Amino acid sequence: MLAVGAHLAPAQSAPAKTYDFLTVTNIESGTKSLAKMLITPAFQGKTEVQLEDLGSLSVEKNLAKIARNTEVINRQLTELTAAGWEFVQAYPFAFSPDLPTTRYLFRKARN
Repeated sequence: MLAVGAHLAPAQSAPAKTYDFLTVTNIESGTKSLAKMLITPAFQGKTEVQLEDLGSLSVEKNLAKIARNTEVINRQLTELTAAGWEFVQAYPFAFSPDLPTTRYLFRKARN
């Protein structure tokens, strides 16, 4: 109970929100079959988006591929937030020392 003036009022608490979660896993690889963005659960019918492999030894070519991959990643993350998914956090994921991997966690309040 809370004291409000001379009257006692019951404490009010908002009901806890329930969320759905979505995880995006980006795998950067020198192998085309592994360089991809994995989306779980599926978003707009997609469970994965192909990224460019970073197999080239040329720094200039890799920089261009990284820039194109960044555009693909940003576009997908923008689509998620436009659809109401709230970004929660991003963190490196130690899948393999040879495969730089980042995970992005999103949530959406259930109605």
